Amino acid sequence: MEQQDHGELATATAPRAATVVIFKVTPSGKETVLNNFCQEKNCDDGSNPQAGMLFATNGISYGTTTGKGSTCSPVGPPCYGTICSLSTGFSPFIRLMTLFGKVRAKVIILGMNLTGTTAVDFNGTAAKFTVSQSGQIIATVPSDATTGFVTVTTPAAL
Repeated sequence: MEQQDHGELATATAPRAATVVIFKVTPSGKETVLNNFCQEKNCDDGSNPQAGMLFATNGISYGTTTGKGSTCSPVGPPCYGTICSLSTGFSPFIRLMTLFGKVRAKVIILGMNLTGTTAVDFNGTAAKFTVSQSGQIIATVPSDATTGFVTVTTPAAL
């Protein structure tokens, strides 16, 4: 499951389930189905989703299916599944590739449109950082950092 900053969780049911759906759950426990994969042959979204969904930092979910989609031709090369994406309505977010580290350790932060970042804080303590690519920051754990949230400040909303 993936938890968003507003507390909602999202995931897909197990690929071997009778009905495969992508759903979200609010902090209060309300479930909402975001997509119900077709279990028939030649569906637009494919069939038989495999593995879990990948929730990318752009707010879009990605997955794969082993069943072919409706655009597969009965003649020509075989079609062995689809790659699907679903905009779940989640906002873009950052993801820490390093979950903990000692003072002066390098921490990789992934996200979208990070060029122009003005600050990186470790639980309110400013950190030195560089934006190595538009989607990646390398930050150094400051000497007085404590356990808590990592915050990235950008000129525009992520």
